[in-house]
Amino acid sequence: MNNSNRTKIIVGVVIIIVLIVGVAAFVKSRKISTGENIKAAVVATTLEKTLLITSAGQTTESEIETNKEASEGDTLKTLATGRALVENSNGTRTVLDYNSKLTIAKQDKDGTHSSNFLHSGTAWAQVQKVLGTGEFYEIETQNAVAVVRGTKLQVSYNASDSKVLVGEGQVSFIPIDQTTRTRQTDKAVMVNPGMKGVIGADGKAVVTPMTEQEKQDPFFKYSENIAATQKQEPTAGKGSLRDIMAAGGDVTCSYTVNEGGAVSTGTFYISGTSFRGDFSIQSGAAGTVDSHMIRNGNDTYTWSGNQGAKITVDQSTQNNTAPVPDQGFDFNQQYNYNCSAWKKDASKFSVPAGVNFIDVGAFVPPNVNGNVRTR
Repeated sequence: MNNSNRTKIIVGVVIIIVLIVGVAAFVKSRKISTGENIKAAVVATTLEKTLLITSAGQTTESEIETNKEASEGDTLKTLATGRALVENSNGTRTVLDYNSKLTIAKQDKDGTHSSNFLHSGTAWAQVQKVLGTGEFYEIETQNAVAVVRGTKLQVSYNASDSKVLVGEGQVSFIPIDQTTRTRQTDKAVMVNPGMKGVIGADGKAVVTPMTEQEKQDPFFKYSENIAATQKQEPTAGKGSLRDIMAAGGDVTCSYTVNEGGAVSTGTFYISGTSFRGDFSIQSGAAGTVDSHMIRNGNDTYTWSGNQGAKITVDQSTQNNTAPVPDQGFDFNQQYNYNCSAWKKDASKFSVPAGVNFIDVGAFVPPNVNGNVRTR
């Protein structure tokens, strides 16, 4: 190997190490850079009259003329011409269709632990915040529960049938024993985008592709338009990058860490399985080091200046809990972040033409025993 090639490989390795150091500081951080927003856990708004509310522990219904704060245990009901928007403090939006009845079964002030019981009718939801470990949003019916981690979905319950339509992300659809109210997790199915799940009186979950009519469902389209008109506010929380990517949708997240005299900043851009990270480390006399990372499919590119490295990771064999250190950081690590929705810009995931990338070969992630395998 000549000196020129050796130098290039060393530069590539240095770049990866820089990314490891920068993001390692990120995942160790326990501080959120934005202040906490104090607001009502849930706000119910009348979109089309009439919307009624029954407060927890009460039996008397009252009409919501415009909007009203709602709490855990409250029940919302739309009449034949009524539609309603239910907004959580974390940005999650639930839209109720005509002749629908929903109880807020569980709701914390941050909107990160949310469970709704749909007695009848149809509810559409866009879980705007990326949920971290232990956080959840779910809609339960008489015989099923749809558990989501950041998605667009529509749940309906009519007589003995529960149905979920999934627009984005993934939904775990779980049958419920109507006598014991036990969730039959061993019979759960995963419903992906463009698919629907149905659980009937027999308690069996069936997943099939959505029909063309269901893809153009008027209420689904109506709800998407309603959600799009609402202000998108940044959200802060804790989770892993794998959680964020699994949630679906287009998200940008940022962080700032000041530790040991070094200031590390970074911004992530996520769209589906595509990912980009731009990092900067400022450390006294050492100055500033900028580095970047792009992952498209199995290929990950890292670079600083005009020198970079490429590594190929076999995603088909990747264990969901095993870290992949060669990618620069562990996608399963928990960290603090500030995130907001963004309109996908394909150029963010384009590999720069002016950088010389050294292909450092293929890498197979660790197996379940943690052993690193190479090709």
